[in-house]
Amino acid sequence: MKKRALPLSLELFYPTLLIFAFLLTAIVTCAQFLYRHEVVAASDSNMSATSEQLLGTYDSYFDQVFSNSNAALEAYNEESQTEEISPNVRESFSMMMSLRKEITAMALFRVSDGKKLLAVGEESASFPDTAIGESWFQRTFENEENRLIPFLFLPEDANQSYRFTLSRYANYERDSSLDAVLRIDFSFQSIVDSLSETALGEGGYFVIYDKNYRSVYRSNASFDYKNGEETVLRNLIAGHGVYEIGESSYFVYASSISKTSWRLGVFLNRDSLEMAIGTFTLWSILSAVIGFLVFALLLFFVSRRLTRPLRVLSTQMQGIVSLNELPSLPFPSQGSKEVQELDRSFEAMFKRLEELNAHLLNEKEMQRQSELRALQNQINPHFLYNTLDSILALIEKGQNEKAGKMIVALSRFFRISISRGRNVIPLRDELEHARNYLLIQKLRFGDSFTYDFQIEEGFMDVPVIKLILQPLIENAIAHGLPSEGLGRILIAVKEKEGKLLLSVTDNGYGMSDESKQALWESLHKEGAPGKGVGLKNVYLRVRLAYGETADILIDSELDKGATFTLVIPLKGEPHA
Repeated sequence: MKKRALPLSLELFYPTLLIFAFLLTAIVTCAQFLYRHEVVAASDSNMSATSEQLLGTYDSYFDQVFSNSNAALEAYNEESQTEEISPNVRESFSMMMSLRKEITAMALFRVSDGKKLLAVGEESASFPDTAIGESWFQRTFENEENRLIPFLFLPEDANQSYRFTLSRYANYERDSSLDAVLRIDFSFQSIVDSLSETALGEGGYFVIYDKNYRSVYRSNASFDYKNGEETVLRNLIAGHGVYEIGESSYFVYASSISKTSWRLGVFLNRDSLEMAIGTFTLWSILSAVIGFLVFALLLFFVSRRLTRPLRVLSTQMQGIVSLNELPSLPFPSQGSKEVQELDRSFEAMFKRLEELNAHLLNEKEMQRQSELRALQNQINPHFLYNTLDSILALIEKGQNEKAGKMIVALSRFFRISISRGRNVIPLRDELEHARNYLLIQKLRFGDSFTYDFQIEEGFMDVPVIKLILQPLIENAIAHGLPSEGLGRILIAVKEKEGKLLLSVTDNGYGMSDESKQALWESLHKEGAPGKGVGLKNVYLRVRLAYGETADILIDSELDKGATFTLVIPLKGEPHA
């Protein structure tokens, strides 16, 4: 089965649209990939910078803490000490506290018995007189470097603040019996306030934990350290990465805080980043769909516009093929250069076809007129010879009166036959021609038959080609009259369904169905054998003059006579 071809506009439309869809998909995919890569890289870089900034803040803070403790140790070592601490040490501690507001209390405890030697600051009133049993005191000796912060105290109520204790071993170089433990209490609230959660973004927080991954401080009070964060920090150890915690994605940064045994873990929520990427993806797809639809619409109109001249040309060609609507010259020149050249070539071809068609029609018209004249010439000599023979016979018999009537009828007969060279005459003249013919035959055959006319009114001026009834009447006289009894011939004219019916009826022997079928085939089929040369002559003439709507109908039964009906259209003029 031959595949049906698509219109040229669709042949252009579909492949271009598919290529555009492929390119658009590739562009959107690449844009999505690049956007995600750049955004994630920028976000991770910003999060890493934020985490390092946070870590740097703590490192700087604790560097300052240890600088303060070093100054306190130097002040203790520089003065001459006895059982009583030098007043200069107290003055140095008080000045240090006045300069560093975050220092809330300072004290010295003798190593040998834990006795409190010196205490400065209001909060030092809560210090015990002996620290020998205090855990912070004991852990001072466990710390080899003597530089680690042992404790950070969380507030027990809203009025309290974060604070931590720094305890360091004060080695008095002049007398080891005067070695002491320095305790400094710091307020941690100032740095906590300076590092609010807003700097970490929505959902971000950090946690300070010890070497055993126990939480020391957390920025989010609702933070549950056992909700997967500990596992993440144990796996990460140090550095940064992206982890799923619960239903959220986090950028996690972990590092040790210098000069402490603590570590800092920063959790920055990436849900907003994923949401931004998802929003970008959604808008990219939506924009791609809108762009695709707009491009498809524009492509459709452009393809239709480009192929419109071809469709117009195709319509003109179809009009020529169907002969329904012939194009007018010159053709309108539209479209591209190639289409305009095609229009000009088609116009030249159409002009040539018109010339050939006009020449062919002229030849056919000349041929048709020659055929009509030839057919008419077949009738006139044939009848003329028979009539002259009859006149001669009447004269020889001495029937001069009948011979005279026959000569008058013959002259009238030929006057209408000739009709000044016209082949189309009014029906009135054709009927008069038939009457003269019947009168001549009546004079020849005597009273062997009678004839009559039944004519509907209103059709006498209808133009018909001449000499179409006479052959039918001749056929009825020759073949339709009975051998015994009186023969009757009826010539009738009537209208039916826009056609004029001219019929000749006899009361002869009629025809069998086989004979009637053979006669019909001899008329309608070219080259078919059979008799009825006169009928064939009339059939060919009316077909040439009126076209395919003209016909001869045969109605006959055995012993019931026959009717030959000539059917011609009333509309239009016959071709002479």
